[in-house]
Amino acid sequence: MFKFLLYFITCFFLISSCSKNQDRLSHGTFSLYEEGEYVGSIYRLNEYQLEKYGEKYLFAKLNWVSSSSFLLQGLEDNPIGVDTLIFSMKHYKLGLRKYRVEGEAINSNINYIYRAILIKESDTIPLNYEKMILAEKSRLFDKNIQK
Repeated sequence: MFKFLLYFITCFFLISSCSKNQDRLSHGTFSLYEEGEYVGSIYRLNEYQLEKYGEKYLFAKLNWVSSSSFLLQGLEDNPIGVDTLIFSMKHYKLGLRKYRVEGEAINSNINYIYRAILIKESDTIPLNYEKMILAEKSRLFDKNIQK
């Protein structure tokens, strides 16, 4: 009986730790959908995000407020328009690895809420995209040192 109880507890902890890793929003590969249409991929590495729309890449800095919300700021060298905005992003779980995303600009008085669906495809990031994120992080670090 003791062995069965120990086995059950061990299995419970293994399963629960796996599901927590799958729900981690700060790291992994995601697909982004707007109005039911696929629009691009998102690659997250903790506080940095690479967005891929066709052949266009955008970088963003994420300041996590909780496990499901963060402040998003574009990392363009010469930001104009929407790139100047900081968005408060919130994720609402819809199902296994599926989230409704809502974002609202916090440094503007525009009356707009961004809405999309985000699906976590993988807990990992392809190496080439991880290298791109790390290179951007290094570039920003060097840029800040030069100031």
